[in-house]
Amino acid sequence: APVATAAPTAPAAPSPTPPAPATPRTVSSVEYIKAPQLVYPNLSRRLGESGTVVLRILINEKGLPEQILIQKSTGYTNLDEAGRQAAQRALFKPMIENGKPVPVYVLVPLTFQLS
Repeated sequence: APVATAAPTAPAAPSPTPPAPATPRTVSSVEYIKAPQLVYPNLSRRLGESGTVVLRILINEKGLPEQILIQKSTGYTNLDEAGRQAAQRALFKPMIENGKPVPVYVLVPLTFQLS
């Protein structure tokens, strides 16, 4: 008599894992609740330093700057740091997607110009 053999069982499908959080996307603009207020460093003023620092800011779901990186330097450490500190004190309107606040990156140019 023929012997019936069971078909090999497929391994149990792993339980679905939640999707990994997507890296925050970079947006072209954001709205400020409190815009960065630049404080011109006295030494930079005396030395006649000026320029534009471009900061890459990670804005969290609450509109707070969570990470601030210098994307493009002014060429002057004091001005770059003053720009970073100004961005740290800023408050942004949270980015809303599908009715929920989401973290995003934004590039913020801050210009130091002596008048």
